[in-house]
Amino acid sequence: MKGEKGQPSRLGCSNRMRFYTPNVCESTVRNFVRHLREQHGIPKSKPMRQYEAIEDPPMGQQMQVDFGETKTHDLHQHPVRLSCITFVLSHSRYKYVEWQDRPFTTTNVIRCHEMPSNFSAA
Repeated sequence: MKGEKGQPSRLGCSNRMRFYTPNVCESTVRNFVRHLREQHGIPKSKPMRQYEAIEDPPMGQQMQVDFGETKTHDLHQHPVRLSCITFVLSHSRYKYVEWQDRPFTTTNVIRCHEMPSNFSAA
């Protein structure tokens, strides 16, 4: 790339360097970083744990919610994508799962959210 008056374009050079990905192994990079740390006296810092265990709240106060998805086949061997929502009640560790053949909407999540308490009360 040539800029004004036949000079190499700095923009072209910097763009090439910015998007250049060297073909090196992970261990090569690790060794290079270790060498730089030793050469410049940069200590390796350990991340501090920013959370701690707490007591379980009273019954009915907390639960964990997760979504999942899997692909399977129906009776006619057509591919089907199934979505699920799972609840784990914190105090009792009871689990509740609901599956459906479409992604969850807000209305579905609200309806499913009521079910674990109805299920455990029965």
